[in-house]
Amino acid sequence: MPVATPLIRLALAIALAAAGGPEPPPPPPPPATDVYLLAVTAGETGIELGRPENLTDRPGYDNQPRFLPGGRALVYTSIDDAGQADVMRLELASRARRPVARTPESEYSPTPIPGDPGGLSVVRVEADGRQRLWRLPLDGGRPTLLLPDLEPVGYHAWVDRRHLLLFVLGSPPTLQLATVGAGEGTILARDVGRALAAIPGDGRMSFVHKRGDGDWWVTAIDPDRGHPRPLVRTPTAREDFAWAPDGSLWMGDGSRLLRWRRGQDGWQEVADLAAYGLHDVTRLAFDDAGRRLALVAARPAAP
Repeated sequence: MPVATPLIRLALAIALAAAGGPEPPPPPPPPATDVYLLAVTAGETGIELGRPENLTDRPGYDNQPRFLPGGRALVYTSIDDAGQADVMRLELASRARRPVARTPESEYSPTPIPGDPGGLSVVRVEADGRQRLWRLPLDGGRPTLLLPDLEPVGYHAWVDRRHLLLFVLGSPPTLQLATVGAGEGTILARDVGRALAAIPGDGRMSFVHKRGDGDWWVTAIDPDRGHPRPLVRTPTAREDFAWAPDGSLWMGDGSRLLRWRRGQDGWQEVADLAAYGLHDVTRLAFDDAGRRLALVAARPAAP
């Protein structure tokens, strides 16, 4: 079973406290993870990957990478020793890094906003424990609330500059379509995974539908009409994926990177990163050109 994410663990603790039951034990620390960068090239025998470079390389949780438009920098979530989560910006030319903002709240899931080069959307854990979607300016300005009436938000992806798909926590978690500034969302599916993404050149969005008993499928959905359509079964208990700009779908499975294209019956292995000491590959993100891949892997245990 995959390890629960920091946001889901926090939401469960808040729900137990609100129910008036015994005070829950403190949540376990988030998993120790690092963000790696790999070059992606098309070779004579197929896709070739460069040697992974550890961009974060510190004890603790560094996760949820996304490239900014143009590919000169990426953003990611970093949790410090006190449990504070901040969005960090890393310049790829210099490897210089800095927090996008220092706030008393915790922010997760930094995501570029279509048509808004000056801001990111983030899931913010507010002082009262509410989890809602906010805009975080890249210049360090004041954050603004995007979806006042929709919570608790776990993850999200933009359909266009006004509409989003959201993973909303609950039993079961739901996939919802929402409009910036509007009220509650519209439920499109239930029993969904945390990864959400647009399908390049398709007009549809994608998510993992967890049908039960480990029968999980990457699924396409029209955000306007619904009509989910399964595309490919995921590797066992894996829910994180990314689309490359060429329309291929990528997932991690242990130390392996897998790739799927329409018309294939199943996944093809691109590389096994065990030789570099990488294992438990989860989140993936491509730059706009598809020439660089950021991925998250478990941090090696201390000797």
